[in-house]
Amino acid sequence: MKRMKDLQREKDSLMKKVQIEEENIQKNIKVKLRAVHKEKIDLENQLEREQEYIMHRLSKQLSDAISKKDVLQKKLEAECKAKEELKRKIEEEDMIIRKSLEAKLEQVRKEKQELEAQREQQIEKAIQSMSKILERLVSERK
Repeated sequence: MKRMKDLQREKDSLMKKVQIEEENIQKNIKVKLRAVHKEKIDLENQLEREQEYIMHRLSKQLSDAISKKDVLQKKLEAECKAKEELKRKIEEEDMIIRKSLEAKLEQVRKEKQELEAQREQQIEKAIQSMSKILERLVSERK
């Protein structure tokens, strides 16, 4: 019986040690669980901050890119408008030059015709004059 009591005491002692060990293990697990939970929250907060930073940076880059695109678009439109205006002016000047050249050409043609007519008259007068001289010479020789 004593042996039974000793065994019972030993059993109770072991049970108590097991219970204390289980409590220590549970405390350690709870402490580690709290630490892991805190680390998880810290990581989630850090992730959120990084995501906000990245979103802010990308938003700024997008905004800058849109602004640059708008500036370039306006510059392109202005250059296209200037090009069209320059093209229009060149066409106008070309038309003015063509008309001026056509008028000068017409004037030169008229002057040429007048000069040719004058030349013909001069030649005719010279021929008539020579004919008279020739007739006089022929009549003087006879």
